[in-house]
Amino acid sequence: MSNTRWSFVFLLVAALSIFASPAWAQPVQQQYVVIYVEFKPSDTKAGNRVLADLAAQGLNSAGSIRFDVLQQVDRPNFFALFEIWTSAQTYTAYKSSSATQAILAQLGPLLEAPLDERDGNLLEGSVTPRSGHAAARQISSPRSSTRPARCSTNS
Repeated sequence: MSNTRWSFVFLLVAALSIFASPAWAQPVQQQYVVIYVEFKPSDTKAGNRVLADLAAQGLNSAGSIRFDVLQQVDRPNFFALFEIWTSAQTYTAYKSSSATQAILAQLGPLLEAPLDERDGNLLEGSVTPRSGHAAARQISSPRSSTRPARCSTNS
């Protein structure tokens, strides 16, 4: 009986030591960001130009994987920015840079509503690489015939 007890204690200690050891390195998760933008109807063209500057700044920033500016077909003053960054830290560095802040300051007077930012991490599915999709900048429908990728939000 004592041999069985010692075997059990040994196995219990071995199992617990697995949890006490340093955690396995988790891969850095990519940061997915969607920002909804609504311009005053009279400022749509000017806003579109500023968003193009923001996209150029984003694509030239360290850690940028993808940065798309999409315009809604039936409401041309509504835009969505779809961004993928190598990590939350690279996105934060981009957002806090003086160049990005200067461009965002230009957006302020043109907006009908505050920017609506949604950050998250991809849970399931995949996102088509930028080189693999059309250069279309328009959102035609809120529904898609394919199953969308699922993301978690960082709220």
